[in-house]
Amino acid sequence: MKKKGFLEIPFGWLFALIVGAFILFLAIYLSIKLINTENTAQNAELAKGIGILTDPLETGFEEGSVSNLNLATNTRIYNRCEDYGTFGRQIISTSQQSLGKWTEIGVDISFYNKYLFSENYVEGKNFYVFSKPFEFPFKIADLIYIIPSEKQYCFLGAPDDVSKEISDLGLNILNVKNINNCPKTSVKVCFDSSGCDILVKTIEKSVTKQSQKVFYTNNALMYAAIFSDKGIYECQLKRLMERTSILSSIYDQKAILVSQKNCRTNIDLTGLNNLASNFNSSLNIKAIGSLVEDINKQYGAEECKLW
Repeated sequence: MKKKGFLEIPFGWLFALIVGAFILFLAIYLSIKLINTENTAQNAELAKGIGILTDPLETGFEEGSVSNLNLATNTRIYNRCEDYGTFGRQIISTSQQSLGKWTEIGVDISFYNKYLFSENYVEGKNFYVFSKPFEFPFKIADLIYIIPSEKQYCFLGAPDDVSKEISDLGLNILNVKNINNCPKTSVKVCFDSSGCDILVKTIEKSVTKQSQKVFYTNNALMYAAIFSDKGIYECQLKRLMERTSILSSIYDQKAILVSQKNCRTNIDLTGLNNLASNFNSSLNIKAIGSLVEDINKQYGAEECKLW
């Protein structure tokens, strides 16, 4: 006798169900792969675009430049720096928020002539970007700083030149005399006082952030130390010193050429070349900065200009 109660499914139907399930699985899998590939490509294009968009911030002979970076969706911009090679490299990658999740980080896009200062990654749709030329003593490069517009910085007791610069450039930074005037959610930066998230000592020329101290020589590097993580700051500074070393060698050669045309100069950049080429960390920047000050004083009296 045949047992009842069991569902009998013809083999043809069973085979069709298995094949259909496999096709459905394959379609979903390929769709996900396609979406991920597309996201990776979009992130790569975005990172490249961010690098290109910062080109107009190169200041030439200006004291600074300001711009806004507005993106279509919530984005994380990853900032990486590598200091090996002749000039090292600036690396930018991005990740975007899609359907409540972050896409995989896109491929690295490298730039050899950019110096971006920020935290390891910054997040948002709108970013505040400004730049300053770094002269040491001649122009080395433009330093670019990027801050999410949602992140408010509040400077407490900034020196007059810093206060004037904030005002002249229209920087989105509060400048106050009393810490009680800083918004509670702001990142507070104290100049020669305590009680803030970040401490700047203008005599020592140091910036302490998250218990980590770095050193600077001028306002361009001071902003860099305030707005970036220590690892990025130290790496970018080493890249800048490598560039300083090479440029000082070039200007030394130029001095020889102009001397042959009856335009003698007493500027000797050998010491700067040696110090910059042996640079290890921001601990060395004070000694190099002192030498740069001496060169600037001497250069001011020179009739033959090299830069």
